[in-house]
Amino acid sequence: MSDVVQKVVGAVAESILIIVSNPLDAMAQAAYRQAGFNRERRHRNGGVLDSARFRTFIAGRIGVSVENVTAFVLGGHGDYHGPAGA
Repeated sequence: MSDVVQKVVGAVAESILIIVSNPLDAMAQAAYRQAGFNRERRHRNGGVLDSARFRTFIAGRIGVSVENVTAFVLGGHGDYHGPAGA
């Protein structure tokens, strides 16, 4: 990440970095720090996708429409391997 960010920002100081990685939050933060961008140039939305997946999982599990479920994932995420013993 560091090598790529240095090359991109070195070539185009006003570049826009779109980070697609796992873990998203940690890598986006690392890129932000490495780039030296000010706070206003930092945006990320990995939690939106995780929250949508979480809502879908809950809706399917309890048999309701995803539109009737409100849930949010906060913080970093990792691989889900299912319940122990599954």
